[in-house]
Amino acid sequence: MEFFDALQWNNWKNLPLEVKKQLIQQMLMYFVSPLKEITDLHVVNYAYAGIKCETFRMTIDDEDFVFVPGTSEAILGWDLGVQGLPLSSWGLSWPSSNETAAGLAAAYGFQNEQDWSDYVNESTSPLRKRSIAPMLVQCHALPVGTTFVGVLDTVTAEFHGNVEAYNLFAEDVQANFQMPISFEESLDYALPESILEENRYFAELHPLTGNYLLYTHQQVSQKTLQTQLHKEGFVLLSEDQWEYCCGAGTRRLFRWGNEKTCGDGMTLPAEELLAPNMFGCTYGLANGWELTDGLSLKMEKWSTCSHSLLDALPYATYYRSRRILQPEKILSSIDYRYRKAILIEKDRI
Repeated sequence: MEFFDALQWNNWKNLPLEVKKQLIQQMLMYFVSPLKEITDLHVVNYAYAGIKCETFRMTIDDEDFVFVPGTSEAILGWDLGVQGLPLSSWGLSWPSSNETAAGLAAAYGFQNEQDWSDYVNESTSPLRKRSIAPMLVQCHALPVGTTFVGVLDTVTAEFHGNVEAYNLFAEDVQANFQMPISFEESLDYALPESILEENRYFAELHPLTGNYLLYTHQQVSQKTLQTQLHKEGFVLLSEDQWEYCCGAGTRRLFRWGNEKTCGDGMTLPAEELLAPNMFGCTYGLANGWELTDGLSLKMEKWSTCSHSLLDALPYATYYRSRRILQPEKILSSIDYRYRKAILIEKDRI
């Protein structure tokens, strides 16, 4: 079987592990820059929403990547409205005091199933069939303009990661979360969700661990970011590639399944929302947009309104923000994220 054919998912999933090991070594040899350090290469098995995938995970310059097999016939986009979604997810009473919900209700009416279907279809990318190249994809999206440095334990103040980079701003970061010295102060005390000093560092509080993820920071636009990535042998995912990596080409609006509900809503608890999907990629670490290589933005900067479908929809595989990206505008690390990839294509050898 030819090398590139073997990397198609319908072939890849049936290959013996020893053959897969040979293929991943060839990928790393021919498609990753020799200036990059590759460590911790190992086999991983992911199972999510009934889909299983045996693949490889590795670090490239201390950042986590996973191999995603390609496909010649990914069906992407959505035109089925609320079909397949439980009535309880959209036929709910309105939180009348919420401005987000009230504004959408005024625009769409939301009196019947067709109103809801129109809103969902207009909030998702159009139905289409695409060929998706195999790729090495960053497991976690990073804040725009940042490079990961390490993790700071907010209880012990211990740092794990690139100590040399961290020492350049360690005192400034730690000064932002001094513990309260009195009981009265402790009643209102909360760690800041993010700390940004432009062109120096960025820190964000992980929602599960309560520790800070630390990054170096540089102001960038999408255009300058893409230039930087290309020099290092990376690209931003296209919208097609992003949707495929998120939902594995399944015909479900949500990667976890259209029928799955959690309590009174469809948005998963944080533990499940941040769990690796069927390809080992995670989504939804922070409230904000994720970049593609074009003008389309995935996910959303969203104020929850306690309505099941409205709060879940930005996490849908095919969701497309109504905000149009401006390629030369400086982007906020708090609001925007990016995900690196290396495409495994013949013309990139």
